[in-house]
Amino acid sequence: MHLVSNMISIIKVGILSRRLDVVVPSSNYCINILSTLYRLGFIRGFIIIDCKSVRVLLKYVAVNRSVIRSIKVISKPSRRVY
Repeated sequence: MHLVSNMISIIKVGILSRRLDVVVPSSNYCINILSTLYRLGFIRGFIIIDCKSVRVLLKYVAVNRSVIRSIKVISKPSRRVY
């Protein structure tokens, strides 16, 4: 689950720095989460670069506003919430 937490924090930092795309580590669980975010309209898409990394295309409504307002991990090591 460290890959999912790492992916979410990279997306969060990318949104705060207003990047158009970010590269995150790849796993099947991360790709499933990204496909769900794509279907719901929160990201423009994602491109699988190789077996270890995925490029996430972030989506913005205006120049200064991201579609994702806040994203965070609520799981803790003692209590996993998926």
